[in-house]
Amino acid sequence: MPIRMLKVAVISLLVMQVALAADRSGFMPEDLSKLQSVSDPVFSPDGRQLAYSVETADAERDEFSQDLWTVALAGGPPKQLTKTPSSEWSPRYAENGAALFYLSDAGEAGSVQVWRMHLASGQVRKITDFAEGVQDFDVRADGKVLAVIAKDPALAQGEPEPLHPKPIVTTRFQFKEDYTGYLDARR
Repeated sequence: MPIRMLKVAVISLLVMQVALAADRSGFMPEDLSKLQSVSDPVFSPDGRQLAYSVETADAERDEFSQDLWTVALAGGPPKQLTKTPSSEWSPRYAENGAALFYLSDAGEAGSVQVWRMHLASGQVRKITDFAEGVQDFDVRADGKVLAVIAKDPALAQGEPEPLHPKPIVTTRFQFKEDYTGYLDARR
C-alpha cells in the first residue's frame, strides 16, 4: 500500500511539473532581464518635453546600461536619444531646450564626464575632462555655466604610479566605501 501511494504521488508531481512548464503565461526568472528601470526625469524649459534615462540589462554582456529618452507631454511615442554600449544618465536641459547635458562613461577607461547633445542635430560633444571623473553636475539655464562635483586626482597629471605606494593611514571611523574604496582627505 505505501509503494502504491508513493507511485501516485510521484506521478502527480510529474503531471504538475509538465502542466506548470506548459503554462508560460506567468512571470518567469528569465523575464527579469527584460525589466527596464526609468530614472532621472527632467522637464524641458518650455514644459513640453520630458527627458529621462532607462536602464536595461544586456544578458549577453552581463551588464546594465542606461540610455537617454525623451517624450512629448502632449502625447506621442517616446524617442530614444542614445543607444551606445556605454551608459548615459542624469539629463539636464539648457539653452531653452535646444541642448541636453548628461553624464556618460563613454570616455577613456570608463571615466564619467559631462557630455552635451544638440537636440536638433543630434551632435554630441564631451564637455569635461577630469582625471577622476565627475560625480554630479548642474547647468545654468542658458547652458553657459556648469557646476560639477569632481574628486581631486591622487597623482599629478603625468606622474607615474609608484611601485610601492605609501601605507594607508586613517583617522576616521568610516574609512572605506563600496565601489569607492578607501576614503582619504582628498576633496
